[in-house]
Amino acid sequence: DIFAVPVNVTSGKSELTNLLIKTAQAECVTSPQDIIDFYGLQKAAKQSRAIELNFDERAIIELLQQEPRSFDFLTQKTKISVQTLNSCLTTLEIRGLIRRLPSQIFCLA
Repeated sequence: DIFAVPVNVTSGKSELTNLLIKTAQAECVTSPQDIIDFYGLQKAAKQSRAIELNFDERAIIELLQQEPRSFDFLTQKTKISVQTLNSCLTTLEIRGLIRRLPSQIFCLA
């Protein structure tokens, strides 16, 4: 599958991208949600809530059930290393369980 982000038509670099969209050779996307919708992953993400979480992921989810939390707060309360926390948050976000808000704030999806 090919996805293309539309480009300003006055840009010299827009010709191929916009041609792919115009001729239906590429799916036009303007956000990550478009790709999730294309593959029907939203339903899968909601179903993944029933999937077993590891110890670190459970600790993160428990803290986020109370209210949105900052990355620094999660680091302090969970005692998870910065690298592992980043990995867990990314995984939970991809699975559709949490959302990343501005200023490194995280909340349940």
